[in-house]
Amino acid sequence: MALRFLTKPWIEESRKRLEASKEFLAAAKNVNAAMVNVVTDVPWAATLFLYYRFGEGKIQEILVGDDAKIAERPFELKSTGTYETFKAINQGKMGITAAVLGRKVKLEGNLSKALSYVRPINAMNEVLRGIPTEY
Repeated sequence: MALRFLTKPWIEESRKRLEASKEFLAAAKNVNAAMVNVVTDVPWAATLFLYYRFGEGKIQEILVGDDAKIAERPFELKSTGTYETFKAINQGKMGITAAVLGRKVKLEGNLSKALSYVRPINAMNEVLRGIPTEY
C-alpha cells in the first residue's frame, strides 16, 4: 500500500526503514545535528515542516506537520523548497546537491558543516525512495 508523501504514516515508515538500514546508520554514525525541511506549495497543507534530529548515529526525533513552531526548534541546517522539488528528490529525479546548486532548495545554517551531511542525507534519501509513495 502506498503512503502519501510527507504525511505522518509516511514519516513513521521512514523512521522504521532508516533505523533498519545498515547503510544509513553507517553514514549517519557521526552526525549529531538537527535539520528542518520547509516544504512550500504542498497540495493539501500549503506549507509543511519536517524536523529530523540525529544523535549517536540514530534518529532521535522526527516531526512533521503544518505547525510553524516545528521550524522554530533548534537546528544546524534548514532547507526550504517546494513540494515538487522535494518530490523530485524523493523520486530520484534530482539529487540534493543539484537542487541546492540549481537554487531549487535554499539552505540556512552552517553551510561548511552542511557539506559533512551530504553522505548521510544521500543515504537517507536512498532509503526513503524505497517507500511505496503516493504523491
